[in-house]
Amino acid sequence: GALPDAGSPAELCAARWQTLCEAWAACPESSAYFPLSFDSVAQCQAVGAASCQRFVSSPFISAGQVDPAGAPQRFAACTAAIAKRSVCERFRNYVAGTNVSVDLECLSPPGTLTNGAPCVIGDQCASGLCRFAGGCSTCAPKGDVGDSCNASPECKVGLGCINGACTEYLAAGGNCQLGQPCSPGLSCVNGACAAPLDAGAACAPNGPNPCRIGYCNPKKSQCEDFLLDGGPGQLCGVDSVTSTVKACAMGSVCRIFTQAFEGLCVGKAHLGDRCFFEQSFQGSQCDIFTTCVNGVCSVSSIDPGCFNDAGVNPPRRDGGVLPPRDAGALLAEGQRQRQLACDALYACPRWATQAQSLFGPRSACEDALLPLFLGGATAPYARVDLPSLTACDDALAGLPPCELVDRLFGIKEALPACEVTGAQVPGGVCSSSSSCQAGTHCTTGLLTAACGICAVQSGDGGVCAVADDCGRGLSCAGSRCVPAGSVGLPCSAAAPCGKDFVCTAGFCAEQDDVDAGCTPAANNCAPPLACSPARGKCEQPVLASAPDGGLPDGGASDGGIEGALCGLRGGSSVVCPAGFACKVVNAQLNTGFCEVARLEGERCWSGGFEGRGQCRFPYACVDGVCQVGDRTFCQ
Repeated sequence: GALPDAGSPAELCAARWQTLCEAWAACPESSAYFPLSFDSVAQCQAVGAASCQRFVSSPFISAGQVDPAGAPQRFAACTAAIAKRSVCERFRNYVAGTNVSVDLECLSPPGTLTNGAPCVIGDQCASGLCRFAGGCSTCAPKGDVGDSCNASPECKVGLGCINGACTEYLAAGGNCQLGQPCSPGLSCVNGACAAPLDAGAACAPNGPNPCRIGYCNPKKSQCEDFLLDGGPGQLCGVDSVTSTVKACAMGSVCRIFTQAFEGLCVGKAHLGDRCFFEQSFQGSQCDIFTTCVNGVCSVSSIDPGCFNDAGVNPPRRDGGVLPPRDAGALLAEGQRQRQLACDALYACPRWATQAQSLFGPRSACEDALLPLFLGGATAPYARVDLPSLTACDDALAGLPPCELVDRLFGIKEALPACEVTGAQVPGGVCSSSSSCQAGTHCTTGLLTAACGICAVQSGDGGVCAVADDCGRGLSCAGSRCVPAGSVGLPCSAAAPCGKDFVCTAGFCAEQDDVDAGCTPAANNCAPPLACSPARGKCEQPVLASAPDGGLPDGGASDGGIEGALCGLRGGSSVVCPAGFACKVVNAQLNTGFCEVARLEGERCWSGGFEGRGQCRFPYACVDGVCQVGDRTFCQ
């Protein structure tokens, strides 16, 4: 006869996830981490049920790829079998996917798709496994001992995926000294599989983790629970001083960046948002039940990208954008700022040659600077109001030319009136510090070459890696923020000078100017000067001239500059004139030759003697294309 009605997909999924979420919140192995994903069991049930419905409402039943006979009844019977398990068995087998044992009621009839066919759910496949790899899913055989895997359900029942290979679990008392895993619920304690140790118990830090929740602190040789209070943009991972381990609270995930297991809390990305990683200390950057596929948070089970070759991220600007106000007035005040900057560049003796290299004559400077200030959605004019810009320009106008250049272009700390901040929240993705809220800075390069995280700056005594990790008036010494020294104060590795100064002969001093005495190893010349080893004095860069026989001329129209030698020559820094870029051909000697510079949007090579690659200032080579650095799409 006809099978009884088992309920609608919504009812089936709600029942399934009620029993799973209750177990997730109750099992001692998982309860401590439940609040990192959900506010309540009810929220867990709602999110899980929504994900579940994508499967039970699958169109593949109508396509004849899944046996439809009694499917709702089998689903209900499986849910009933799960409910009879202990809370930790439910969590291990059906949430964590440890694959120790699977209830017979939860085994579906084989599907019709053969291995290698594109799939969405395992029920479509004759093998029962729809394996996700490389952004797409295909039917595949379940792995035997030693076969490669990404997760335990890809292995035959009873095997776990350990270090990328299907592996047998050890029972209680098994010898785990060689790295073979203990059965879920057990830990490797003194070389044998046994009940895990609670917080405070003595442990051996060198070996498999024996602790129930957390880790064995190597400096205390005792089990400690993870700290779970890391906020967005704050440090996480291992504290290099105490060896304590901090994870991120709900809404963030810890992204590890160093071999010392140090990281930052990155804001979670939602369905459809750009993402940068699928696996780190706390897993994916994407919300639970979504996956980072080709740089976008997707529901892997129904991702249409598996069936085409698009795979291109939609362009999205970072979150630090505020709408411009009174664009006409801003442009007029911006013209004043560019005029101040160009006047100072050509009036400051140590910047004069560099200005010629970047812009050529003074008349070309202001137009050349326009893309830097207005070109991208994260450029300064896009994010400040007119009173703020006017106040900054009034403050700059009272400075000597050299100090104006240093303050405006970040060589020294910006004037308080000129600090540009954005709307991007701590933990958010950024392409420059001007994208981030006040009190944070962009750790550019931690996610991609151009994209970073808005990190909260530490106070006095806080953890740091570089000076920018610390707040105003502080510097970084020995991984801790300390008060930064000013002119005349003693200095050392433990007591560094502020960003505006250098440590010379044990005391903080102003950076040396043109023709001042210097020591090459001390790097005590003010930018863009370099210390000449031959003269022992700070020198301006030298403009490259026509080739001296080293390389052929690129053509009469370029004035003989293409092919001119540049880089470090005879202890001097040789830069190319405006319109050219120095391509390094000998990285060890840091020497090269001048090539015609590329404009915005043109293909380019990166690096180069001055770091902007083949691009004409103010553009830089990012992802093989010349662009304003702040215009990089990071979200």
